[in-house]
Amino acid sequence: FTPDDLSVLAWSVSRIGQASPSFWRVAANLAEVYSQDFTPRASARLLEAFANSGDRRVSQTAATALLEHLRDPPREPITDQGVCQLLRALVKLRRTEAIPAWMVQQGLHHLEGSTEEGVSSRSLVPLMWPLSRIPTAADKAASIVAMLIRGGRLDYTQMTTTNVALLIHALGKAWGTSLEKDGEAPPPYRDVLSQLVTECGVRGWKGLSPHAIAGVLWACGRCTVTSLLEECSDDWHPLMEVELRDFDPQALANVLWGIGRINRKQLPSWLTPATIEAALLHQGAKADLFSLSMMACALAYEENFDVDSLFDALWRSVRDLIHRRLHGSNTGDLAALLWAFSRRGHSEAAKDLAAVCEHHLRSLSLDLRAMALWGMANAGHLLPSHIGKDILTCIQEETSERRLL
Repeated sequence: FTPDDLSVLAWSVSRIGQASPSFWRVAANLAEVYSQDFTPRASARLLEAFANSGDRRVSQTAATALLEHLRDPPREPITDQGVCQLLRALVKLRRTEAIPAWMVQQGLHHLEGSTEEGVSSRSLVPLMWPLSRIPTAADKAASIVAMLIRGGRLDYTQMTTTNVALLIHALGKAWGTSLEKDGEAPPPYRDVLSQLVTECGVRGWKGLSPHAIAGVLWACGRCTVTSLLEECSDDWHPLMEVELRDFDPQALANVLWGIGRINRKQLPSWLTPATIEAALLHQGAKADLFSLSMMACALAYEENFDVDSLFDALWRSVRDLIHRRLHGSNTGDLAALLWAFSRRGHSEAAKDLAAVCEHHLRSLSLDLRAMALWGMANAGHLLPSHIGKDILTCIQEETSERRLL
């Protein structure tokens, strides 16, 4: 039983999705012990299998061992698909900080050369997925794609509509990851994004999957590409032909967040709260706190009072997750939910969320803690004196540290 056999078996099992936790523990132990015997190709397969296993914690030590033998570029050159597989796996395993510089450089090299043999996006779109999520690569990857399109080397009119949509989302993700991002300013390649969004609109939205459509809208919101809404009337849009009931909670959240960002935090009249509520109820069993918090924050400024009924439905889903203790370590999502429900004046939700959040204030980032404290203050929730003193001390310590820096 060779390392190559193990990588093929694990990869196949990860695609089927039927393996027990003990299988992944055994695979991780074997990979850690025999890591020096894995070829780059076998390592890529096994890392991707671990990434798709559903429990990243089991494989972290094995991933570290495999990465140790990938610190330097291998003697044999790796294909664009091999580099893509390695990058994708490490991003999914949340090990972007451990990705070797040579691997990133090869990914960017393959990205730039993906159109050398005529019009081809076969490797370009898959490569953009991981590169757009790596801080040290995102800006360069996006600028390469913009250069290819502006220079006519990449003819996006010959790409499938799905690939156009995926490329839009990747460019939006790159700007979200960017180390050069300046607040809410648009990216330097917004003109390219507008062209791609127009291409999607010309072809029609009905053939795209819910996640592809949601990715386009999310990217438009992230990069303030307003052309998606400007070319249509207030009460009609081609997206009305899309069935929102097919959107799972995360896709629905991306749609609402994106539209809110490019429509002055308001829903267009063709997207009614009743339609959104029906979609949420249809797919609500799949909801998690992240998607629900994203929806709540996207709708918090909505002036249409019909949204209040939608917030009642959101609260029922949130309350169920809290009662089943499925919030885990997602205290940041709870803080965002507290802010949104408090802003809407939903007193029951704000009261219950404040009671949960007050014990986690110290562990929150500055912006999320500010959201939680605002939500508590707006809802009239008084912190117990010992928690209030602890948070005040924490804020003073952080302020002193920033002054020293």
